[in-house]
Amino acid sequence: CLPPPPIPQVTDKDGAAFAAPIEATESDEEKAAQLSRDITRLSNTEAGAAKEAELLAKYPTTNAAIELFYLRATEAQKAGRLAEALDYYARLLYYRPDYEKTTLVRIEYGKLCLQLGRTQDAVETFQFLYANAELPDEIDKLAMLFADSLVKNGHQDQALELLVERRNNNSLASDKRNRAEVYAKEIVSEGLDFSQTERLWNEYGTSSSWEFVQPSLAFRLAK
Repeated sequence: CLPPPPIPQVTDKDGAAFAAPIEATESDEEKAAQLSRDITRLSNTEAGAAKEAELLAKYPTTNAAIELFYLRATEAQKAGRLAEALDYYARLLYYRPDYEKTTLVRIEYGKLCLQLGRTQDAVETFQFLYANAELPDEIDKLAMLFADSLVKNGHQDQALELLVERRNNNSLASDKRNRAEVYAKEIVSEGLDFSQTERLWNEYGTSSSWEFVQPSLAFRLAK
């Protein structure tokens, strides 16, 4: 059973939760499109900023608002305003979870969550993406991001299990398997606490697929 898509937690500047998304009507789309044209015409003015605020507040589920969320997110991310970018991505996913670029948006959202210390959100995001990935390169990229999120959320043992599975997957190219092995060894040598090490040893201490890290696990238990 695949995990459901995670729903970002979005709040206003006062910390109040946004109202549940309501599907835009044809009239909403028309009004939003007009506001979007006004924003373009009044670019870099106070009046344009007011129109933008109106569009995103009144018609957040319209096509115009969704495209504006995406535009502002990417602009903020490129400029290094990471918290602002995260907020725009979160609102986009909240109001349009089936956006045509949703996979790209979720990846960037997850990366920002990692950078900003929202590790549980990152875990949930990359778990969903990894479980639903289909293309080999996409799966490999998401496996490493999922492992990163698990490590940063204190689940180094689960990350190690994922990486060992990747390392022993003979259908993968050697460079992908090697990358998983290197990361797995790094976690064993630096990232596991005693209880995690003990659990892994009890479960995999005699497994041939874990031979490449068993000496390091044993060493950590003996310390």
